[in-house]
Amino acid sequence: MAYLVCWIVLGFALVMTLAGGVGPAFAAAYLPALLLLGPADRAPIPLLPLFNPAWAALLGVALIWSLQSGKTKLGWCAVDALVLLVAVWSGVATAINSGGVHAGQTVGFRNLLNWAVPFLMARAAARSADGRRLMLASVAVCIVLIGLVGTFESRAWPGFWEWVLHKVGLRAFFGGRPLLRYGFYRAHVSLIHPIYLSNSAVIVGAMVLMLSATTRSGSRRLLAGIGTAGAILAIVAAVSFSGLNGLAASVLAFAALTRMSVVRRRLWIFLLAAMMSGVGVTFALRNVDATRSEDMPPWEDSLRVRAAIVQDKWPMITTAGFFGYGEFASPEQYEQLGVERGSTDNSYLVFIIFYGWSFLGLWMLMLLIWARRMSVAMELCRTKRVRTALTIGTAVVLGMLVSMYTVWASPAYTTLWFVLMGCTVSVAQESQVLAVEGAMCGDRAGR
Repeated sequence: MAYLVCWIVLGFALVMTLAGGVGPAFAAAYLPALLLLGPADRAPIPLLPLFNPAWAALLGVALIWSLQSGKTKLGWCAVDALVLLVAVWSGVATAINSGGVHAGQTVGFRNLLNWAVPFLMARAAARSADGRRLMLASVAVCIVLIGLVGTFESRAWPGFWEWVLHKVGLRAFFGGRPLLRYGFYRAHVSLIHPIYLSNSAVIVGAMVLMLSATTRSGSRRLLAGIGTAGAILAIVAAVSFSGLNGLAASVLAFAALTRMSVVRRRLWIFLLAAMMSGVGVTFALRNVDATRSEDMPPWEDSLRVRAAIVQDKWPMITTAGFFGYGEFASPEQYEQLGVERGSTDNSYLVFIIFYGWSFLGLWMLMLLIWARRMSVAMELCRTKRVRTALTIGTAVVLGMLVSMYTVWASPAYTTLWFVLMGCTVSVAQESQVLAVEGAMCGDRAGR
């Protein structure tokens, strides 16, 4: 069934791209497949061993887009190049440290499809008002459905949506112990884990608000309302501290960008300071008592889990070197370093261990260059609504960096994070063009 669905999604994406271009296809084929089908069962298609419905849509759009390169122009910038470099570098590091070109190709190809290609397609889709309108409708409907199903899962049937996908052949497995917190089941719907659901809901909520503020569609207020409500339902149903941390950090970032002009003008400097603060927090966690007990409150238990992760993985962090240990490090390597081969709920530690300090440096550089571009765009933007949209998108991209400190860098939400970042870059470009054209018109009028 997964094999058939992949081909159906691929065909639909091809038709939509031929008929309407990248924007409609990205909105109607890729985003629903990504949000509603999640990491579905992988179809055994030759040469594409990791194929799934979301990637089928992505490749369908990419195939036609590559043949119509002159039809949709991106306006390439340094952020685009760095996003591509980050994805490719993960493959290079893996090839060097994990025993061969094949491993590097697998990781590099996967991260291109999870990060770089969705980013570039979001850039293309968000460059036009029609593309933003269709994306708004798509993500609003999807997040409402996710929020409603998540509410049902949290009160009545944990894992309901995964069970549905399993029954129609889109999941190779179904099971796992339901997670509980404060007397509620923790929903995950199509996104594997409650943490990923909450992070994704925060990101999609930001996309809804940002896209609604940059389109003149008559239904934009309705879509913004139901999309925001759906995101709130999903966040509540997930009962995740990571998502709430990201949301709180996003709200603080929005307030700072709105109320403090120095933060808006020098965003990259404040982001660099925040990165250094994160390094300081990591060092501080080495000295936190990581002992857990059944009677401690959930928030304290969560904190001690994060401290235990830092303390356990410290030998690998300090010896990872330029290219890291790779995703395919052997059990013997872990044993030699005295490190447990368990989950590492800290994206930045994962980056260091898998791909080395060079990858983390590229990741930080990508964010700093992006922050610089956002600063310029927010200062030049002459329309309050568009400036607010840029501020919302920027704040949530930054806020999710805090959440990523407490969770694995799963494509279940990082793909959406790159999509949101792509939207901010395109809206920033459009606002800068309008600002420059407005200035030129003013100069001519003055003359």
